[in-house]
Amino acid sequence: MRDEITADLVRKLFAYDPLTGIVTRRINRCSIAREGAVVGTLSTRGYLRVHIGSRAYQLHRVIWLHVHGRWPLDLIDHINGITADNRLDNLREATHAENSRYKRHRSGCKAPYKGIMRTRSGRWQAQICLHGKNHGLGTFDTPELAHATYVSAAKKFYGAFAKAA
Repeated sequence: MRDEITADLVRKLFAYDPLTGIVTRRINRCSIAREGAVVGTLSTRGYLRVHIGSRAYQLHRVIWLHVHGRWPLDLIDHINGITADNRLDNLREATHAENSRYKRHRSGCKAPYKGIMRTRSGRWQAQICLHGKNHGLGTFDTPELAHATYVSAAKKFYGAFAKAA
């Protein structure tokens, strides 16, 4: 079904405002889905979805098709981490690895910052994951120094997908 949904069909069905990220209907679908109505229902994972035909699509992927005339090659990353924010300047294509790098620090983690861990000696080790393997960046007396080292390495290796928090 995905291959049947084209950019022309999406543009016929929906209007998209890239500044607000809001998608509205261009035509009446039924008595509930009226022309001009905002589309998108929030999924349990925090993404907006829209039904086209009998299938649900993630709205950010439909927006990508609407704007660029093609489906995304892999994933769409929400740059600010807010998955319901579909403004065009908040969306970018990403590989799975790039999207994973951009994840926030795990809230259940005992370390106060991303990219560091406490050693048995009580010092703080900075580490970064490259190509599926962890690489040590050094051991430091404070978590702030270890984290600063991680942030520097993340910017170097991950570029725009570096996430410090």
